[in-house]
Amino acid sequence: MGAGFVGNRGDVTVIEIGVENVLRNQPEPHKVQLVLGETGITLVDRATGEVVRKHCYTEIASCGRRNDRLRHFAYVAGETSCNLARFFYCHVFEAVDEEQARTVLHGIAEGFRRTHFAV
Repeated sequence: MGAGFVGNRGDVTVIEIGVENVLRNQPEPHKVQLVLGETGITLVDRATGEVVRKHCYTEIASCGRRNDRLRHFAYVAGETSCNLARFFYCHVFEAVDEEQARTVLHGIAEGFRRTHFAV
């Protein structure tokens, strides 16, 4: 759906407003495939196959979704590892259904755990 600046905090409390702001201000969604890898997330343009963006799990501060928009989910990432980052952006996605959104969020959480043990 898009991404929006959420300030100098990346905790889960910014997800609710971040999702709302992105949905309100993004005119045309960009269709991407979200690839959850061992060390990070890659966004691939579905039309061209080009990599749009990559985030290491160490750059991702939080993930979640709003209770009133269960098909939409988001993660908040900083410009560098989240313990050093000063600027955070909320990256918002729309899943096919609520179950897919939940599965992706669990996958991101697993990535946090893998990275925690690897670092």
